[in-house]
Amino acid sequence: MGVSKSGRSVATGRSYDMVGAVEVSVLTAVGFVVVGLVAGGIGGMVGIGGGIFVVPALVLIFHVDIKLAVAASLVGIIATSVSSANNEDRVANFRLGILLLAPVAAGALVGGLLGKIIPGDFVAYVFGCALVATAAIFVAERNPPSETPSTPGPSTGPLNARLCGAYVDQATNSVVPYTIKHLGLGGGIAAIAGVLSGLTGVGGGIVMIPTMTMLLGVPYKVAGTTAHFMVGISAVVGATVYLTGDLLVPVLAAMVAIGMIVGANVGSRVGPHVPARLLRMILAVVMVLVAINLILDAAGVET
Repeated sequence: MGVSKSGRSVATGRSYDMVGAVEVSVLTAVGFVVVGLVAGGIGGMVGIGGGIFVVPALVLIFHVDIKLAVAASLVGIIATSVSSANNEDRVANFRLGILLLAPVAAGALVGGLLGKIIPGDFVAYVFGCALVATAAIFVAERNPPSETPSTPGPSTGPLNARLCGAYVDQATNSVVPYTIKHLGLGGGIAAIAGVLSGLTGVGGGIVMIPTMTMLLGVPYKVAGTTAHFMVGISAVVGATVYLTGDLLVPVLAAMVAIGMIVGANVGSRVGPHVPARLLRMILAVVMVLVAINLILDAAGVET
């Protein structure tokens, strides 16, 4: 695949290609960019991070060690979060995001530390389960609701009341108010999302967006942008852990990040013009197939 040196991962005990350790061919570098481009584009169209697609693509197509792939994915998530920050600052609820950031970041730290010490095969199994769970959410979830003005219900405490807000929905040119509910439970789920992010590099938005919309009472658009802000910062924590463990390969991470930035921006513009339900059904089938291949690959079964 154009890599120049092979070795054995101290963390996983498995052989892997030292991508970027000495030399990467132009073709391989372009391949990494394409992976980021496609993953970021799909993620941008359906409203989730591209990490859920980056990691299995690097593992199954380029045979990159899964821990190196997770680290590269986290860098890509950081890059896309920063690149889209200016588009989100008028919608995201930063007060809520900062409050939930503590459990998300703590979870990402735990997930990253676990990712350094547990076998890579186990990470692949967890990732496969995350893919299946994501596919189930895609199948069960209806199209994102149109957010029309509504009378917000009562909040469940003084802290929740201080976190409520409103934003202008440009589609309807109307103000959409909302209040926050079940904040304690939401914080616990945020910690789980952080662990998943640090361990598998998926970002955690696939957990946080449904949590905020269905549990906390946050409008879909606000939930998406707030989760993007939180996941970007928590990814810094996870990526730092992988960096200290010598599992972050600069060339691989940079190429993936470049592709994800471009792909996410294109995907977010194309997404509104694509039938969301059909796209989610197709992706759900693809994710299940990828999950099966990833798990079989980790188990040493030829596919």
